[in-house]
Amino acid sequence: ATAEVDALLPRTATERRGFARLALTAGFCEELLYRGFLLAVVVAEAPELGPWRLVLVSALAFAVAHTYQGVTGMLTAGVLGAGFGVLFLGTGSLLLPVLYHALIDLRLLVLSVRTPRHRASGPARAFSPRPPPGARADSPRGPA
Repeated sequence: ATAEVDALLPRTATERRGFARLALTAGFCEELLYRGFLLAVVVAEAPELGPWRLVLVSALAFAVAHTYQGVTGMLTAGVLGAGFGVLFLGTGSLLLPVLYHALIDLRLLVLSVRTPRHRASGPARAFSPRPPPGARADSPRGPA
């Protein structure tokens, strides 16, 4: 992840619980918006578009919405968005895209705990890679 995205990853148990709720909400809301609502509007306005063009429209919109993740994040979001679009159009239901989207977002909970920055200083820093304000230089949590 880029430094900007890395800064958004949860570090504490409270942050991870909040992130889990966010991941579930994002899975539902983004699929409703980009696969449900957007595709319904596009089909109503341009009924001549075939399913592959609908998938492309949905994937591009989803990629643009993830611009804050940089080029790699946008490409990843675009590919995932295309996959979610295929699932939606293939099944006629948002259930699978919502579930897969939520699971993909929830995987960050595992990745955020297992990165080297969390293991570098042992258990005392397992969930907080930054020293607290006012920490002493000889403290196991690092200099102030």
